[in-house]
Amino acid sequence: MQTQPVVIQRGDGAGLLIRAIYFVLFGWWFSAIWAIVAWVLCITIIGLPLGLFMLNRMPQIATLKPSRAGLMVTPTGQVVHLDVPQAPFLLRAIYFLLIGWWF
Repeated sequence: MQTQPVVIQRGDGAGLLIRAIYFVLFGWWFSAIWAIVAWVLCITIIGLPLGLFMLNRMPQIATLKPSRAGLMVTPTGQVVHLDVPQAPFLLRAIYFLLIGWWF
């Protein structure tokens, strides 16, 4: 049995023409500056979380691409939003101190 491809169409982002104009006038040089700052932040331990956050947002900065994080398509074609809860900060800090830093 062959499965049919699932196509998700979302209208929550800017149109192609707006994204192309944005990229030509602003996105190409701003994303270069954004990437340089992100890589410099990744060099430092304190700036690493912000640097990784910035690198993960590069497609949005360069082309106004809408974020697709947290979506999954089931085999039946249903779109499921994945919201993974994060452990409390204190628990993550204890884990880092006891296990994470050397593991």
